[in-house]
Amino acid sequence: MKLDRLLGIVTYLLRHEQATAGELAERFEVSRRTVLRDVDAICCAGIPLVTAQGSGGGIRIQPGYRIDASLLTEPELRAVLAGVQAMDSVTGRAHGRDVSEKLAAPVQEDWICIDLSAGAALFERIRDAILGCRALRIDYCSAHGSSTRVVEPHQLAFKWGGWYLIAYCRLRGEFRLFRLGRIREAQDAGEEFARKKIPEGMLLPNPEEPPCKLTALYAPQVRHRLLDAFAQEVEEMPDGRLRATLCFASGSQRLSWALEFGANIAVMEPESVREEILRQAREILTRENEK
Repeated sequence: MKLDRLLGIVTYLLRHEQATAGELAERFEVSRRTVLRDVDAICCAGIPLVTAQGSGGGIRIQPGYRIDASLLTEPELRAVLAGVQAMDSVTGRAHGRDVSEKLAAPVQEDWICIDLSAGAALFERIRDAILGCRALRIDYCSAHGSSTRVVEPHQLAFKWGGWYLIAYCRLRGEFRLFRLGRIREAQDAGEEFARKKIPEGMLLPNPEEPPCKLTALYAPQVRHRLLDAFAQEVEEMPDGRLRATLCFASGSQRLSWALEFGANIAVMEPESVREEILRQAREILTRENEK
C-alpha cells in the first residue's frame, strides 16, 4: 500500500504541479506526518521534491526534472508512449511529445489514428470527468426520444463497432450504456461522485434481450463484411454460403445489420428476426404496389 501511495503522490503532483501536505493527507487518507515521511522517501528514490512554506507554498516536483527512462523497461516505455499517442490521436492534442521529453525518450512515429471528427472534444471532456470523478449533465438521444440526465461516468469502451460510455444514471438509478455519438451535450454537473463497482456483463449483449445473437447464411461476396464485424467463427457451407453467428448490443442493432444485406443473407436464428424481415418486406411491396 505504501508503494501505491508514493506513486499516487508523484502522479498527483505531476498533474496538479503543487499541493499542500494537508491536501495530500486528505487525498490519500493518511496523516500529515505520514505525508512528510512519504516526501522524504520519494526524494531518497531520486525524484526531487521541493517544499515552500507560507502562503501559496506547498510541495512540488523540482521544475525541469525528467523521470529517468531507465526506471522503465524498453517494452514498458514503448507501451506508455504508444498509449499517450493513441489518446492524442483521439483528442488532437500533442501530449505524446511532452511525455517523450519528460522521459528523455525518442519520439515514436505516429502509429495509430482514431478519428472521432467533431466528437473529439466530447471524448476528452468525458475522459476528464471519468478521471476526476466528476458528474456530467448530458443531453441524450435514444430510440425513445431525447432526455437530459445526470450521470456518473465510469468507463469509455469501444464495442460492437462504436464507442460507449458506461455510467451510473441517476435518473434510472442503475448503470447504463450510452452510445457516444448520441450524446449531444455533456457539461460538468458541478459535483464529484464516489466510484461504484461496474456490474459484470455490461459489455455483453443487452441483458434485457438474451441471447442477442444472430445466426445466418451469407453470400460469399460479403465475406469481408463478416471480417469487419470480427466474426469469430465463419463456416463455409457446401453451396459456398458462409454460416456465422454474431452478437449485438441490442435487438434493433441486430435487425439493422440483417436488413443491410438484402438478398445476401438468410437468417436462421432467431425466428423473430426472420419474421420481422418478412413483415417489412411485405410492407415495402404493398407501398410500391400502391404507387
